[in-house]
Amino acid sequence: MLGTSRPRWTRPGWTGSRAGALAVVLALAVALFGCLALPGSNPDRAGSPAVGPATGDTNPALRGQLKDGGELRIAMTGRPAEWNPWHRDATWSTAVEALDPVLPHYWTSDEHGVLSRDPHYLAGEEVVSTDPLVVRLRLNPAAVWADGHPMTWEDIAAPLTACRTDLTADGPALGLARAATVLPCADTVGPSRIAGVERGGDEHEAVISFTGAYPQWRDLVSAPGRAELFADPTGFSWTHPDVRAQAGPFVVEQWDPATGVLSERRNARWWGEPAVLDRLTFRWVPTALQARAFVNNEVDVVATGLGTSAAAKVLGVADGAIRTCPGQAQRTLVFRQDGLLASADLRRAVALAVDRDTLASLDVGGTGSDSSPIHNRFLAPSEPGHRDNSAALGPLGDTDAARRLLAADGWSDDPVRRRGGTELRLEYLWSTDDPVGAQDARALQAQLGAVGIGLVPVEVGAAEFAARVRAGDFELAALNLPAGVRPELWFRSDSAVNLTGVGDAQLDAWLDQLGAGPRLEAETANRVDEWLWAEAVTLPLYVVPDAVGTRASVANYGASGRASVRWDVVGFLR
Repeated sequence: MLGTSRPRWTRPGWTGSRAGALAVVLALAVALFGCLALPGSNPDRAGSPAVGPATGDTNPALRGQLKDGGELRIAMTGRPAEWNPWHRDATWSTAVEALDPVLPHYWTSDEHGVLSRDPHYLAGEEVVSTDPLVVRLRLNPAAVWADGHPMTWEDIAAPLTACRTDLTADGPALGLARAATVLPCADTVGPSRIAGVERGGDEHEAVISFTGAYPQWRDLVSAPGRAELFADPTGFSWTHPDVRAQAGPFVVEQWDPATGVLSERRNARWWGEPAVLDRLTFRWVPTALQARAFVNNEVDVVATGLGTSAAAKVLGVADGAIRTCPGQAQRTLVFRQDGLLASADLRRAVALAVDRDTLASLDVGGTGSDSSPIHNRFLAPSEPGHRDNSAALGPLGDTDAARRLLAADGWSDDPVRRRGGTELRLEYLWSTDDPVGAQDARALQAQLGAVGIGLVPVEVGAAEFAARVRAGDFELAALNLPAGVRPELWFRSDSAVNLTGVGDAQLDAWLDQLGAGPRLEAETANRVDEWLWAEAVTLPLYVVPDAVGTRASVANYGASGRASVRWDVVGFLR
């Protein structure tokens, strides 16, 4: 994802300006630190024209305007159990957020979301051929892992080969002997586009061959991974951060699982300009307690989320400030497609009965942000090719149409609808760390009840919410999904993070076409979006506005919009 924007460290296929996004999006159903383009997200393609206005509110300052040293204390909502950022379980934890300052990445994003090469890690890039695509990457010879081991072409190759799903009996180079030992990577679909990786002219150069044309290759080739850590499937799950995987301006010093505190210090082996700050501390603080922790001077950065009361508490402190920007995460009602909701007509009826305007007004109406409902999952209104595909579902908000669909699906028109001996009752799962979860549950219960659909809200803690959503143990849940996420990751039948359980050969074939170029990508994105509306796979609600509470003296950090965070120049004003 995961979830403040970060320098663009990413797993293959997970390019995002905010690294904690997916952690928060899925585990907590609320964008924790604002303005995220989550791991897996790529708001604008590298080399494409800027789309939409520049956004972000980070209190920018030059290095010379900052104090040398200091500690920035950042509240995080989760207490991670999985620390391997490539592991699929890390997708569901705030480990991705907290590790962002210590992990390498190939690309950085400007304020418009356009990617460019990060010279700290890449000395050069070259497209050798376009169909099939062949790319040559050259690492910065000065780049080393935090334990001093040189970064080599094998570190480019390891995640691209070991995470593939299409392994042959002989297996890829650099690791796994057989397909039966495929690593539990967060993204195995993307690397399947990689035909192979070979050593280039020397140890610092790799030549990457794709299975066909793929202009958006930076979506997949996004970060190096320590080769030795991909060689043993049994050691792919980490209970603590591994210094061998780190190569950023900071390095992890200590993780205390009992208190939920992760401390990071300047990386003495960092080959760029030293970080301004001496250290970063990520501290586990439940969402409901973050504003209090800020007031008590226990942390310097908190997520205000959508809570106006939390924002007021931050502003009530003498040095409190709120950084805001238009959001990128999409609030979405997700349907698990089994049990009663295996019926497309029932899913359609639920979707048509929901009043999205009311939900948006309740959740974000007091923030002053745009709360217009979403009509396209993949393309923003400002992006070329955008169109409203919601008509494929039907007249949104039409309760009469919802009742007709229920009747067609065999549900009686009694006060409590029944089919055979089964009552029409659905479970709505929400997390205690979701600041709008309770009011959404009440509103949805009333809206669905008006057409005879019973809704049973089930409140659980953040850890249980994450576990149940990941396991598919839910019927309905509202999640904040990041805009721009590669559709394969949500909707492809063999994706590790397919939440709905949707699986369709035609859909997979369409998704395979994404990345083939801007024109075809827009056409395919609309085709997929239209199909998802027609099948009521999910119900997009609204774009979530983002707000971050910080000390007023914190510079180059906050609501970063599309831009990457430069951790080396985050600090405090003189």
